[in-house]
Parts: sequence; structure tokens; C-alpha cells
Amino acid sequence: MTLIITNGDSAAGNLRAAADIEAGTILPWRDVLHIGPLTHAETPADFWRPRVETLCATGAEREAVEGHFAERYSLLAGLSATETVDIWMEHDLYDQLQLVQILDDLSRHFGRTEGIRLIQADDYLGHYSPETIGQFAGAARPVDSGMIKTAQALWKALCAPTPEPVAERAAAPVAGFPFMQAALLRFLQELPGRDGLSRTQRTMLEVIDAEPTTAGRLFGAVIAKEEAQFMGDATFFADLDALAFCAVPALAGLPCPSTGLMDPEAGDDGRSAYMQSKPALTPLGTAILAGEADFLGENSIDRWWGGTHLRDGNVWRIDRDTGDLVHP
Repeated sequence: MTLIITNGDSAAGNLRAAADIEAGTILPWRDVLHIGPLTHAETPADFWRPRVETLCATGAEREAVEGHFAERYSLLAGLSATETVDIWMEHDLYDQLQLVQILDDLSRHFGRTEGIRLIQADDYLGHYSPETIGQFAGAARPVDSGMIKTAQALWKALCAPTPEPVAERAAAPVAGFPFMQAALLRFLQELPGRDGLSRTQRTMLEVIDAEPTTAGRLFGAVIAKEEAQFMGDATFFADLDALAFCAVPALAGLPCPSTGLMDPEAGDDGRSAYMQSKPALTPLGTAILAGEADFLGENSIDRWWGGTHLRDGNVWRIDRDTGDLVHP
């Protein structure tokens, strides 16, 4: 029997339907680890309780989120020593963070260090049909003890109260994980820059300045600039909202915050109004792009980056020109 773990429902559905994939349970990981707090918790429950709050803040339904976490850890706890675990992951930040957590969970919480295989794809699994996704199975490699130790160290670094351990790990390629260094470097770019914005938010302003467009089209235009796309619409629009609904906005033109509008069960009218709205730069947004203003000089911050709580008085930044961390 094989337990297959992958990033989310799209890939899981294709793997489940693929005739050439060994039959077994499919576990979609379904967590957006680049937002909200990450903790090096003593138990899985201690980890996932604060994660529920993070995911519900993006519009997810609490009962469904709690049910997923309970099912996830029930499946892992029920693994027998004879079962193989196949982990199917992509090359982007979303998947690479999940990969580190999965290996840490399996080894640290469930004592599982053998019988694990890793399939690392250099493309997006959700883009492949059940008939074609099996081509990646030939890339399966056993996870050895060195990789387990590396994943444990990486997870501890991600959960640290400062970004320094992640920056140290991102300074060189990560043995056994060919896409990890690029993912960690990209994660560091989601820290505020000297302009007070994450790379994603900076790109939003640049795209709007170059060619004004609707909020819906902005999503596609911004993620197209990623070397490896990792962001879904709910987290993207939450970042966009943060630029518009604050003390001194960098953007105007959004009708309301997007929270809840991305839910497929939400009403079409509110979602349509948001997606068709045309965000525009405010004087602050224009000044930021000109290098004349700092978004955090005008606005507060209260968000998590891994285990680092970014808040007034504790704002870690990244110099996007040099890649160096800027201490609070």
C-alpha cells in the first residue's frame, strides 16, 4: 500500500485518476505556509491550531479546515511500517515549504524515516492530465537519512523568530533538494524591502503603473513575472488589500476587502465587482515607486513571515539589490 502526499486538490485528483499510479490513499497537504505563523510545535495539534486561524482569515471555512488537519494527522498516525510514502511536489515556494514540513512531520512526530520516496517535478503538476502526470514517476528517489536531517533543520530555521537562519540556509544549494535554495531566496523576498513592501506588492504597483488593469487581470500579470509561480488568488488579493485598506493607502479603487469573495460559494456580485475594479496608484504609491517614500513609514505592520512576527518595532527587511537582511 502507498500513501501519496501532494500539494493540493488539483494534483491529487489527477494522481487519483491516473491509471499508471499505484493505488493508494491520496493526501493533499492544503496549507499555504508562506503566510501566517510557523511553529516548531511539540505536537501536530499545537502546530495546526494557529494555522486554522490563518486559513480562515483568507475566507476558508473553519469546519473544512479543521477537518482537513484532523484527517491529515490521522492518516499519518495510522501508517504501518510496511506502507510506502510517495511525496509528489513541484519546484515552487508553496510546494518546497510543504515538502520540508512533511518530512519533519513524518520523522519527528511519527518516527518515520524509511520507505519514503520523493518525486520532485520541475513543472506544475496541476497542468498535467491523468494520462500524462505519470511521466514524473520515473524521477522517484528514496529519501535518505541525510535528507531527513536537512528537512528537520530547514523546518526549524523556518520557524525561528528571526529570518537569519533561513538566510543562512539559502546562501548555498541544499543537498538532495534541487529547488530548495531558489524557493528560500524567493521566500526572503516576501519580507518588506526598503520601500516597506514585499516583492509581490512591489510588483503589483509596478504593473499598475505601467499598464492599469482590473484586479482580476492584475493577478495573472503579476504571477506571470514569477520564476516559479506559487501564489493562489486568495493570498494574492489579501496582499493587494493590504495596500488599499490601511491608514495611508498606496492604492485606490478597490470596492471592498476581498476576504470571503474568493470562496466558490460566495455570491457572484461581490466577487465580480472586486475582480472588475481598477486599482490605481495613490500619491503614496507613486512616491514609493519613485524611491521617495516608505510604505511602513506611513502604515503599521502586523503579519507573520514563517516564525518571525513582523510588527512595529520588529520589522525585518530585505535589501532586494544585495539580498542582505536589514535588522530592525
